[in-house]
Formats: sequence, C-alpha cells, structure tokens
Amino acid sequence: MADVATESLTYAVRPAVLARRGGELAVLLAILTLPPFLVALLAGEADSAWRYAGVGVALALVGIWLARREAPASIQVNEALVISALVFILAPLALTYPLMAAGLNFTDALFESISGFTTTGLSVLGTVEDKPVSLLFERAWLNWLGGLGIVVLSVALVSGSDVAARRLIESPVSPETLATSTRAHARRSIVIYALLTALSILLL
Repeated sequence: MADVATESLTYAVRPAVLARRGGELAVLLAILTLPPFLVALLAGEADSAWRYAGVGVALALVGIWLARREAPASIQVNEALVISALVFILAPLALTYPLMAAGLNFTDALFESISGFTTTGLSVLGTVEDKPVSLLFERAWLNWLGGLGIVVLSVALVSGSDVAARRLIESPVSPETLATSTRAHARRSIVIYALLTALSILLL
C-alpha cells in the first residue's frame, strides 16, 4: 500500500483538475456565506451584510466558471492533498474581508478567520461584549465549519477517485471501520455533526 501511494505522488498535479475541483469548493463556500449574511442583515449591520453578499457572489461566479472547465474525472492522491490544503488557505482569506467590518485590521481579521476554520479557538479580541452580532456569529460559524466539517466536505467533493479520497481519511488504527464509499462516509459524518449541533442547541 505504501509503495502504491508513493508511486501515485510522483505524478504531476494537473492544473485543470485543481481548477475544476477548486471551483466546486468555491461554489460550496459561497453557499456557506448565506447564514452569516442573513444574520448581519437581520441584525441591521448593513456593512457586514453587503460584504458577505459581495464575497458570496464573487465566489459563486469564479467557482461556476472554474467548475465548467474540462478536466479528467479521476483525481490523483497528490491532487486531493493539494485541494484539501488549499481549503484551509483560500477559505479563511475569502472571509477575512467581511470580518473587517467589525473594525478589525486585515491581520487580525485573517487571524480570526484562520483560527475559526482550524478550530484553534485562539482570538485577538480582548472582549466580545462590545462586538457586533455578525462578528460573534461568524466566529462561531467558522468554528462549526472548521476542522472535521471542512475536511469531510472537501473529501466528499474530491472523491472522483474513491481510492485517492479514502486515503485522505484512512485510519491506520481501524481501517475496517472505514466506509466503503467516501461520499457515504462524508454523509454519515455530516449527519453526526448535525445531530451534535442540534443537541447542543437544545441543551442551551
């Protein structure tokens, strides 16, 4: 297995595959900007709402354009790894601009965005009581999406090659518990994520 994985990494990454899969992820991220947009709109924070709307529209347009490019249906292991890594770079960058509506400079907004997507929990905010509702919701939303959630969504999208995608989530401890289908594995993980979220809301 190790020899096969190593051999597959010797092939060059194909830009067309990265563009198409990246476009699909951009469209997904555009959809995920809708909740913070609605929260900002309902809270009467017009600046934040328009920033989310602008970022969402831009992501959707770029994503649709890239997703329509011709590309092989299969995906290599190295391509799946690159796409998953790009999620943690480009997604926080895209949502840095809306966070700046709360008065944060670019560096602090980027830090908050990365912290949320990676579920690190670190923050440069001294207090939260005086911060806009949209900022507080966005930080919580990013934490919810971050970590396992983003990885599962990424793996589900890049699973044009089930073998490559399964290697991204393969557990060396208990491989027999892995789903036979990457998409099925992603769906189950998202269902569990949603149930835990619903339980937390009920407890609150």
